[in-house]
Amino acid sequence: MNPVPVPGKPRERLSESASREYAALVRAMDALEWALASPAPTREAGWHREAQRELAKVVGLLQEHCEAAEKEGGIIAEVVRSRGRSGEVTETLREHDRLLREAVTLLAALDEHAGGSALSHHEVRRRAWELTAGMRRHQAREADLLIELLERDEGVID
Repeated sequence: MNPVPVPGKPRERLSESASREYAALVRAMDALEWALASPAPTREAGWHREAQRELAKVVGLLQEHCEAAEKEGGIIAEVVRSRGRSGEVTETLREHDRLLREAVTLLAALDEHAGGSALSHHEVRRRAWELTAGMRRHQAREADLLIELLERDEGVID
């Protein structure tokens, strides 16, 4: 079937939606990183509660992002529909799984800390900073997929 030109509205909505999601995730990651960078010694219980609260926000937004990206009309689904399932798409989906698993595992570890786990603030910082760095790399990968989709298929549907 030959591509039929159509107005760019669906792609514009996809781009705007992705931008809003990314902005919300960046704000949540910034708040988490701010909490992680605050002083912990002598106030570890409060520090852990704050880190847990901010991480829970990141986890929620990350879950929403993954669901939105993979569902019909989401960036991953649109890339697959337009270009097929490439290695880049497969890696992006693996990243969704890995990032969610790491985020949920760290949040569970912080929950355990509230009950007396020995998870130090140093370990929380290390793991959370690795998580946010991975999320930022992931956002860059998805932004690349989105721009390739927009440039390749701008105004065209099958």
